[in-house]
Amino acid sequence: YSSYWRELYLFHGCYLNLFLLFQNKYQIRNNFYKIKYLQYI
Repeated sequence: YSSYWRELYLFHGCYLNLFLLFQNKYQIRNNFYKIKYLQYI
């Protein structure tokens, strides 16, 4: 029972970490493009 919940928690934790990582990478890239765009104006 407890091992099931631990597995579930680890599984969702991994997905959440991956999701946050990708979101951060996307936002960083977005900010990078915004800065480059502003420099060109």
